[in-house]
Amino acid sequence: YTLTPDSDSDTGATLVVSDDGSSATYTPEGGTAVTLTIDTSKPVAVVFETVIPADQNGIGQDVDCWINCYNDNTCELYISAYGVELALDQGTYETNEDASMSFQFDTMGAISSVNTDGTNTVDISFAGAPGVGDINTTLTQGTVE
Repeated sequence: YTLTPDSDSDTGATLVVSDDGSSATYTPEGGTAVTLTIDTSKPVAVVFETVIPADQNGIGQDVDCWINCYNDNTCELYISAYGVELALDQGTYETNEDASMSFQFDTMGAISSVNTDGTNTVDISFAGAPGVGDINTTLTQGTVE
């Protein structure tokens, strides 16, 4: 892109965006080029989370389990143990009139949360999580950080 100034006291510039959209280079006329990194991560709108205790999974360590619900109505199921984060499933979601949420995951299929007295929970069942085995647990809506 060529940026043209509105005033004679300003100078023009060029802006070149990378093909993958992850960075751009801004070069003011007669100045030094500056490379900008574009944050392509999606903002999390809602999170459901739990910790699966070591005595309830096959690896002997607590396993963090959560669903990130993004602003674009997509969602992903994650687990984390031994410092390794792994996405297990992905899909879409919508918020219902009663503030519960309906999910459609690629592997788990259709599931819904239940809103009881302002606490939103969702039961998940995921077969064969790598290193962990089957996951059958309840996630509670938490606070997005």
